[in-house]
Amino acid sequence: MVLCTALWLTASPRLSLLLTHTAWLTLGTLALSLPLGVPLGVAIGKVEFSGRRLLTCLLISLLFVPLYVHAASCQAAFGYGGWLQQGFGIDPRWFVGLSAAVLVHATAAVPWVALLTAASLASAERPLEEQTLLDAHSKQVLTRVSLPHAGGGIAAAILWIALVCSTEIVVTDLFAVRTFAEEIFTQASLGVLGSDTGESTDLLRGITILLLFTLACFALLAPWAMRVAAVSMNLAPWRWRPKYFRLFAVLTWSLALSIIAFPLVSLAWKAGLVTTGAPPEITQSWSPLATLTLVTASLWDFRREMGWSLTIGCFASLASVVVAALGFWFARRSHWLLVGLAIAAALLLAIPAPMWGVWTVRLLNQPADSLLSPLATLYDHTLVGCVLVQAIRALPIALVVVATQLANIPTEILDAARSDGAGQWRQLMRVALPMRRTAFMTALLVGLAVAIGELSATFLVLPPGVTPLSRRLFGLLHYGADDQVAAVSLALMLLVAVVAGLSLVILGKWNRVEPTIEDSSK
Repeated sequence: MVLCTALWLTASPRLSLLLTHTAWLTLGTLALSLPLGVPLGVAIGKVEFSGRRLLTCLLISLLFVPLYVHAASCQAAFGYGGWLQQGFGIDPRWFVGLSAAVLVHATAAVPWVALLTAASLASAERPLEEQTLLDAHSKQVLTRVSLPHAGGGIAAAILWIALVCSTEIVVTDLFAVRTFAEEIFTQASLGVLGSDTGESTDLLRGITILLLFTLACFALLAPWAMRVAAVSMNLAPWRWRPKYFRLFAVLTWSLALSIIAFPLVSLAWKAGLVTTGAPPEITQSWSPLATLTLVTASLWDFRREMGWSLTIGCFASLASVVVAALGFWFARRSHWLLVGLAIAAALLLAIPAPMWGVWTVRLLNQPADSLLSPLATLYDHTLVGCVLVQAIRALPIALVVVATQLANIPTEILDAARSDGAGQWRQLMRVALPMRRTAFMTALLVGLAVAIGELSATFLVLPPGVTPLSRRLFGLLHYGADDQVAAVSLALMLLVAVVAGLSLVILGKWNRVEPTIEDSSK
């Protein structure tokens, strides 16, 4: 951290300004998301109330909503012509620049904060909590024993928010906020990235600062991640039941619904807005039938874009999980290989997404007289470039999910398989994969969400004729959140909710039929 600060303080005025804007964006997002997300995480993680599981499922489904959909919903609410302006007279002029970018990032970050906090609270030792209950009130157990475990989850949420604000450009480009990643994307789009020596130096220094920050956070969070992964799924965590649990449930659900329903209400209102009359006597009214009609039509009108996004995202997610599993499995016995793997993951996270797009273009777009000219065919006529950059963005998250679960497989099971003649590959396929299939499925879903939401790198490597949904909506959003954008965004949110719900049901069934030690060692 000291070296990271020193590099920042000695940076050029231009780089210092870009990093300062990035820092203000991150701090503003944290200031809004932490006060909302942490109480929700404590509620679903350590308090017993009606509808807790349903609320958890709803928050999980929000993780899969891309950032550009959150931007569309905020524009439909706070922007010019939004329902807050027309219904309550709220001045939309504040919803520009940094303030607008902070609000959009915060709405997307709250579910991450809540769920990471809840996951961290689940790592509290239940035997210690039950022992403390013998000598103290249940509320004291919550505050003195359980809540201190939330620190790791909050720190992980801070790291994730900082990385998203530092490496993504969807929101900053939309609201014209000059951050480090936005500057890279702008120069890469114009084809002038790295053309000046001073700019190249700033670029290298900025990436180094982000990398050092990420490595420091990785080192601090590694013990927490392993502790959370080691929590037994068969031992239900202790939860506090408040005296006025019905009132607590009402307050918790009120807070949660204000977060969950806000994008749905905003998009539904914008999609169903009907304008009648002629200037100067124009009237607007909302029609549920118009909303339903437009949302249904958008599924057909944007079917090709959704198909491209799903195809690229599935291949990228699968590739990231395979690489993560193989990389960790064959490196797990060597301390130095694990350190190298952690550094590689930090590098993938810290480098802004547009840089990966630039490097992929330089790798694949080879001249006709080069020995690597066949790569140009892959660049111009296949989805290899898109899959590659999205897999790179999803790989660190997949690695964290897969590695923390594979690292906690009991050694006696692997020793038994090894004594039966099973090698590394067979242990992975016959023992680890069946025992941790829930983790692999989770990694695939999270990787798919990250891949579909990725825009800045994908934008730079798209071959002719391929337009994923992120690219199409990104272009439309620059003209305002009209009814078409709102309709397709609402349709995407509903599809995400259905897919997330089905996935949770499947994962729940898999957890109930998890292979035993004897089964896995055969």
